[in-house]
Amino acid sequence: VMLGAVHNRDVYRDACLLNLLRLLIARGAPLNEISSYQESALRVLSRIGRFDAVSLLLEAGADEVQLQWTPLMRAVAIGTLEDMAGELDAGADLEATDWWERTPWLLAIQTGDIAKARWLLEQGANPEVCGRCQHPPLFYAIECDHADMLEWLIGIGVPIASTDELGSTALR
Repeated sequence: VMLGAVHNRDVYRDACLLNLLRLLIARGAPLNEISSYQESALRVLSRIGRFDAVSLLLEAGADEVQLQWTPLMRAVAIGTLEDMAGELDAGADLEATDWWERTPWLLAIQTGDIAKARWLLEQGANPEVCGRCQHPPLFYAIECDHADMLEWLIGIGVPIASTDELGSTALR
C-alpha cells in the first residue's frame, strides 16, 4: 500500500503526500515491503528527492538499510551542514554511492540546497559524477524542479551537454 501511495501520481509536487503517508502509518501500513522490482516506498521517495517524506518514513521505523546511505549521505539529505562537516571530519567518503548510485554531491543537488552542494565541492566532491543510468548532475536539479540549483550548476560550469546512457540531454 505504501508503494502504491508513491506511484501513479505527481509525487514530486504533491502537497498532500506527507498527510497521506501519516495516515497510512497511523493505520499500520507496512513500511518495508519491497516489490519484485526491488522498489519500496522509501527507495522511490529517495530516488525522486522527496527527502521530507523519506525522513517521515525513517522516523516511523522504515529500514534505512534499504537506501544504502552512508552517514554523510543522511546528513546531506535530511541533516545540516554541521552534520555533514562532522561526518567528513570522521572520514566520510565523498564519492561513496547509495542504492541509486548517487554520491553525496548528487543528493545535495536533489535537495536544492546550494550551500550544501557548494560545501561538498569545496571539500573535493567530483562535480561531473553521474548516478544510475549515467544521470548527469543537471538532471537531478531539473527533475526536482530546483531552478536556483540549476542556474548555480550552470554558473559553476557543470557541463550542460552531458547525456545519460540513453543519449538524453538536460534540455530534453
